[in-house]
Amino acid sequence: MHQPTRIEIGGTFNFRDIGGWDTPAGRVAQHKVFRSDGLSSLTDDARARLQELGIGTVIDLREERERTNAPNALGDLQVNHVHAPLFGNRLYPADRERPDRIVLEKRDLETLYGVLLDHFALNVAHVIDLVANAQGPLVYHCSAGKDRTGVVTAFIHELVGVARDDVVTDYNATEQFLGAEFLAAISANFANAGIVANLSETATQAPRVYMDNMLRRVDDEFGGVEQFLLSGGMNTKTPCLLYTSDAADDSL
Repeated sequence: MHQPTRIEIGGTFNFRDIGGWDTPAGRVAQHKVFRSDGLSSLTDDARARLQELGIGTVIDLREERERTNAPNALGDLQVNHVHAPLFGNRLYPADRERPDRIVLEKRDLETLYGVLLDHFALNVAHVIDLVANAQGPLVYHCSAGKDRTGVVTAFIHELVGVARDDVVTDYNATEQFLGAEFLAAISANFANAGIVANLSETATQAPRVYMDNMLRRVDDEFGGVEQFLLSGGMNTKTPCLLYTSDAADDSL
């Protein structure tokens, strides 16, 4: 059985390959799509490792002030660096007085996921399209690599037919990799975000029930992940681009 495994990339804590899971059509290909926490502390060795992995696209899901506080340390890597804030810069904007800024009623992760479903289907669909159409290996990331990154990963896994229990297992695996060292590293850049409360807990939590409840809501209200993403404008060809036909297939 596949086990989520951290890839050692200096300056990161939750860099992983999203492939390796079985589906009815075969195994999701590895070495193509990666997920990560922030890339602001990359070392020279880490940049060399990203080059070895063939990373040609970096998709940054963070908000404006997060990127300002902790810009990606990509150096002279020749990559397509795409800013695709999943919450549209409306939770953590550069302009704190932005009229359409969203203020959470409850500053917890389940509320955050609900806001994503209620307001940002278009943004999630856009990111999935970017992943499907990228040329060569890519990595997408947020700050912790577990919530925004976790939702994108879960939706991709659902689209390609990964079993629901495995989808949730991959999400929950983040808790293995984010500990005290990660919390110390992220606190300086994230403490003023105001997105969630109790950073010491929420920055490292990824309980199975959170993702399971979110996906159940998508099933109940939209008829599944694919229909949710199509409602947000996902290209109808994207699911086909993401599917893999057998374990030896070079596509995702």
